[in-house]
Amino acid sequence: SAAKSAAKSAAKSAAKSAAKSAEKSSVKSSKRRIRAFLRRNGDAKTEEIAAYLGLRASRTRGLIAEMVDEGVVVAEGNARARRYSLADNPSSNKS
Repeated sequence: SAAKSAAKSAAKSAAKSAAKSAEKSSVKSSKRRIRAFLRRNGDAKTEEIAAYLGLRASRTRGLIAEMVDEGVVVAEGNARARRYSLADNPSSNKS
């Protein structure tokens, strides 16, 4: 019936919205944890940060790239030697 279909659609939409909200919260939490890790350790490689977070290196790399774009984290070195540290004056304190 039309009512069943509408209810199903509303439930799907609510589930999608909840998932997006949880993902945003998870990203914020991960970024907070990256900042804390770098504050304690000074600088670190992607693999070290990923191990601390319990995330894959590829996902961690994406989060770090966002933080570099936001001016919160700086990257030094190239490729396998690249290390990340907190920026001296982060342009944004709300990641």
